[in-house]
Amino acid sequence: MAKAANFWRSLKFCPRWALSLVYRNVLEGAQPWFTYAAIEFLEQALTSEMRIFEYGAGGSTLFYAGKVREVFSVEHDRRWYEKVAGKLNQMGYQNCHLKLIEPESDPGTEGQSASDPDAYVSGAAAYRDKTFKAYARAIEEHPEQCFDVIVIDGRARPSCFKHAVKRLKPRGFFVLDNSERDRYVSIHQTLNPGAWEKKDFWGPGPYNLRFWKTSIWQNRSDRALVF
Repeated sequence: MAKAANFWRSLKFCPRWALSLVYRNVLEGAQPWFTYAAIEFLEQALTSEMRIFEYGAGGSTLFYAGKVREVFSVEHDRRWYEKVAGKLNQMGYQNCHLKLIEPESDPGTEGQSASDPDAYVSGAAAYRDKTFKAYARAIEEHPEQCFDVIVIDGRARPSCFKHAVKRLKPRGFFVLDNSERDRYVSIHQTLNPGAWEKKDFWGPGPYNLRFWKTSIWQNRSDRALVF
């Protein structure tokens, strides 16, 4: 029923979706690779005083840069990092801090589950012998309760969440893309409905023919987070 309701609400995004499929340029589009309904929510929720940390740079970085006070982004792919950095420089954004942290070789990670927050592995076959531990821990350079929004849209997402959760401010937002994937169940279980308000956004998004889900949680409390 929820998917059906989201489908009908998504019809208004069809012209925007169709254009993205024809003119596919992630950086020129300057938008997150989320479902359009989630992008619409963020367009309304973000303010000029916010600070954001994101795992996975791209058009989203440019999108945030034009809306918030400060953006910290970590990227694992060197070529993509250079493209994003070049575009940020071209646009003249001074409020973005982009960091490259490539995965390291670790044969011991092969065969471990990407659903395990303690494994630091990606579900992609290309990274089956790589560890993303340094990448996931990048947010620990910042103090606890530092960010208004934390976006998890990169590699080893359960591991990233484990290190990020205490860096979110009370009343802050967590954004998880592709949240329908089974390997992210630990994130859903941690952000329980008693302490968090959750919104699921099914539907189309930029550049993809298929529909998927982006989930956004907001902490209900004005107090410090306890896990």
